[in-house]
Amino acid sequence: MEIRSVTLSFSKERSKFTNTREKEIKRLLEELDTVICNSNNLQGIEKELKSYDNLKKELEEIYDHRGRAAMFRSKFRSVEQGERPTKYFFNLERRNYNKKVISECETENGNHIIDKTQILAEIGQYYQNLYSSEVSVCYVKRILSVHPKHPHPKTY
Repeated sequence: MEIRSVTLSFSKERSKFTNTREKEIKRLLEELDTVICNSNNLQGIEKELKSYDNLKKELEEIYDHRGRAAMFRSKFRSVEQGERPTKYFFNLERRNYNKKVISECETENGNHIIDKTQILAEIGQYYQNLYSSEVSVCYVKRILSVHPKHPHPKTY
């Protein structure tokens, strides 16, 4: 479990850094855009133009990384070389996530619950009852008499 917690904290930090860097790049691009648009002399703004191009490339790399991550998380099998991440992959990822989530649960008495905490509590209670129930010796003997091919359990 320690590896999982370290991995999660690392990924959160990296994601936070990427998000702040993306916001910073967008802000810098806006500033450079106004400088470039308001300038009359193209010779004097070569530094700004080069910086603008570098920031655009860095922002594009961030978007490409997010697209590749979405393709990976969506478990899409065949991706063509050079294929751009599209809305399709993000929708596929969302659909796969929704398949895993239990949005409604029926209790033993027939009530339907949709609250996530109540669903978790109900599932926990179900498995607690399932694994804590004891099987009587009479029940085991009755099952073994119905299925004679199974060897009798050893008694310890």
